[in-house]
Amino acid sequence: MSRKRRTIPIRGLYSLPSDPLTLEQKLLLHRYRKELVTELFTAPPSRLFHYLIGKGALTLPDVRVIKADKLKETAVNKAFLKRLAAKGERGFLAFCDGLRSRHGAWQGYLAELLDGHVMSMVGDDFLQLLKVVSLNIVQYLPQGWTRLVRLLGVTPRELETCKRQNKLRTHQVLHALTLWVGARVDQDDLIKQLMSALKRIRCGKVADLVQSLYSDLKQKYQDEEEAERVIRQLEEDRELDQDPGYQGEGGEQPRVGEGEIQPCVRYSYGSTYFSSRGMNPTRDLQESRRSRRDKLRTIEAATHAEEMGKMMYRPESGKLSDRRSSDGDSGLGRERDVSSRASSSARSLRDGSESRTTSEGRLSSPNGSDPVVSGNGSPARISPEAVSLLKLGNIQEQEEDEHEEKLALNMGA
Repeated sequence: MSRKRRTIPIRGLYSLPSDPLTLEQKLLLHRYRKELVTELFTAPPSRLFHYLIGKGALTLPDVRVIKADKLKETAVNKAFLKRLAAKGERGFLAFCDGLRSRHGAWQGYLAELLDGHVMSMVGDDFLQLLKVVSLNIVQYLPQGWTRLVRLLGVTPRELETCKRQNKLRTHQVLHALTLWVGARVDQDDLIKQLMSALKRIRCGKVADLVQSLYSDLKQKYQDEEEAERVIRQLEEDRELDQDPGYQGEGGEQPRVGEGEIQPCVRYSYGSTYFSSRGMNPTRDLQESRRSRRDKLRTIEAATHAEEMGKMMYRPESGKLSDRRSSDGDSGLGRERDVSSRASSSARSLRDGSESRTTSEGRLSSPNGSDPVVSGNGSPARISPEAVSLLKLGNIQEQEEDEHEEKLALNMGA
């Protein structure tokens, strides 16, 4: 007696325990997520949810959760795709069947994209270009669009499949164009064939539009490649700067000598700066600046001593003996001129000129001006204004030092 073979009803086929999505299916859903969210028909008259419920891939509570508190079709599509990812491989296959069926979404070109056999070697921007072609061809040739795809080499069987699995005519043309592209890589050759076919069916305006769009697309690709090349170069420079064994291009570690600044090429990547001068150019720069800062402190100390001597009292008159205040300048004006006097004094000290004391006990200035202190034996007294000016110079010096240290730390970070 033969045993009767048990058959599984179609309704329960997709409701059985399913394996999770494969890596290829996850990548395809991620790649065409934008197309599915914007192009998928889930609102009436689409019967996609009814088809998936009939196949057992979805339940009625699932559909209620997907549609809850959602007014736009795009929001429903996002919730549906999130729910579909939890249904595993069987739910994915049922969804592809529902896209092809006229009792489902009736959008076979989306199922063709999710199969992964077409448009796999070209960018997503090329798909947008094919969309533009399909929309314009339907407007120019609403009944004779099949001539275009026949000139491109689409077989009659594939053409009938496109008509059967898609409701809208634009989707039928787009499905046929995706089958024509297949797994080919050379986009230039594809564009040449497409433009030749468009000119043969007397759609020169569409051909010109395709040429202009493809030129913009190539420029975009070139810009992206250039940006990637620059980013890779920056990463290589950063790795070389962080490598303690890197000795520079000439084989010797480049150094920054005292008072000498080497040429530097810097690249800005976000908020970080990378240098090609050496292993740690920021530290060398700080050391060289510190040595120059010590020299400047010595020069400024001599300058302040000169200013202090010029602001002393005359014992016989009891007034300030500053010759530059003869034209009525205020104390604020003298404070503003400190920087110019400091620079002149620094130049005189670099040239080797020094302060000299005369035989009469007078203090002569480095630039050879007339003495300002009398030659009697009484000690000179320092005015309060001179003391305040000296304090102001010290405060400005401290602020400049702190500013230089912060700048060096920022460059090192």
